[in-house]
Amino acid sequence: MNKGKEATGPLDETTQILRTEELEAKLRAGQKIPALIVIDGNDTGQIFKLTAAAMSLGRGSTASIRVNDKTVSRKHCLLETTPAYVTVIDLQSANGTSVNGDRIQKRRLVNGDKIRVGSTVLKFELADADESEFHEKLYHLITFDDLTSLYNRKYLMNHLEFLFRGRQPSQPVTLLFLDLDHFKLVNDTYDHLTGSEVLSELGRLLLSNLRATDIACRYGGEEFIIILAETSGMQAIYVAEKLRKLIEAHTFTSKDGHEIRITVSIGIAEKSATMTTPEQLIARSDECMYRAKELGRNRTVLYKEGAADPFVLVTPGGLDEDTSHSTTY
Repeated sequence: MNKGKEATGPLDETTQILRTEELEAKLRAGQKIPALIVIDGNDTGQIFKLTAAAMSLGRGSTASIRVNDKTVSRKHCLLETTPAYVTVIDLQSANGTSVNGDRIQKRRLVNGDKIRVGSTVLKFELADADESEFHEKLYHLITFDDLTSLYNRKYLMNHLEFLFRGRQPSQPVTLLFLDLDHFKLVNDTYDHLTGSEVLSELGRLLLSNLRATDIACRYGGEEFIIILAETSGMQAIYVAEKLRKLIEAHTFTSKDGHEIRITVSIGIAEKSATMTTPEQLIARSDECMYRAKELGRNRTVLYKEGAADPFVLVTPGGLDEDTSHSTTY
């Protein structure tokens, strides 16, 4: 095909539908699958299958392929895919789109091409279905905790690093630090397998009661951290108390039929202007969690910057808090 005659504008809706149907047929037939794999950046290892005729890439919430990189435009570039080839088109991004080191406006991709958008590098691959499945399993292994299906500690730290570098001062970020109370008794009374079943069920309970934008992670053992972006410490009280009460009221059931009740202590800390590393925010939320333990467990403690005693016990119903965050739950 003569490249000079290629359309430069986005595909119309009818063409997108037809091409997407062709791509789906190709996938069913077990042919090569076009995909982008993040090889450098905050989401290293993540795989994006190009299964639609037109997919936008950017850091905005409406992008088909969302990249956690503040140097990437909200809608940075467009990937147009046909059963025969894939084309990348820059969408007048602030920092431009490069392929193999060359800044481009539009480029048809070949297997192995490296696309740079902002600080993120993605490799274009045409993979067999089994290869693509392998990459997805590998990404899952390095990103998620196998027992709870929550994000793992490595992902937590990478995501917090991104938030610390890219978050504007006017955009709050708050951590909930959760630690199960007397969880050793579960393992001692029953066994470690039963304890693992409780943790697995807890992961499902957390995921079903958080927003899609909240990041729930297993920090280690029976400790969990939840990242609440664009949420103040006061707003986070609603979330923490909701989760604390849900866990307290929930009956966990093991495969052997044991009914187990547990409680959780929660610390809340909002990123302050003086904090420069994720470790500082984690340490602050950890301090609050330990204060909740000291005050009797099954409690929530908020760190309130500037107060005479900054560790504030959140008495259920005792604070006239701003719970505007709750409207999205």
